[in-house]
Amino acid sequence: MATTAFTLSYLATIWLAALATLPVHAELSDVPELKSSFPGETGGVLRFPNANQDNDEGNAFAEAWLKQGIQFWQRGDTKIQAVYLSNYVRDTEPYPWNNLTKHGVGLQLSTSLGDHLELTFNVRHDWYKELESGFSQKGWRFSIDYYYRYFIQGLRRLGSVLS
Repeated sequence: MATTAFTLSYLATIWLAALATLPVHAELSDVPELKSSFPGETGGVLRFPNANQDNDEGNAFAEAWLKQGIQFWQRGDTKIQAVYLSNYVRDTEPYPWNNLTKHGVGLQLSTSLGDHLELTFNVRHDWYKELESGFSQKGWRFSIDYYYRYFIQGLRRLGSVLS
C-alpha cells in the first residue's frame, strides 16, 4: 500500500514536470484566460524545544514542505491551478504524529477579496504515512483557506520607501 502511494506521488511529480515543459500553443496564448505560470511555495520549521505538550520537553522538531502549482486559467484575480504538495516531518522522539510524510495532488481555485485577502478552495488527494509506525492513509481532502497579505505588502511599501 505504501509503495503504491509513493509510486503514485512519484508519477504525479513526473506528470507535473512534463506539463511544465510543454510549449504553449500560439493560438492559446492569445486567450487572456489561458495563461500558464508555475507558482510555488516552500517553507520549513525547526523548533527546539518542541514544547507543545508537557511530554515534548527536550524534543527537537523539523518540518519541510513544498507546494508547486501549474496555473492554467485566470480571469482578473481568480485563478485555477493544478497543485502538488509534499510534507516531511521529523522529531527526535519517535512520536508517530511528528514523524511522517504526506504527498497530495489536486486542484485549487483562488480569488482575491479586496487588496489584502486571498480565499482558496482546494480539492486534493493525499497520501499520508507515519515513518515510525508504518501506518498509512489516503483519501480526498477538501478545504477552504485564507491568506491575509497586508503584512507582506506593508514590507514591500517600506522597502520601496527606503530605496
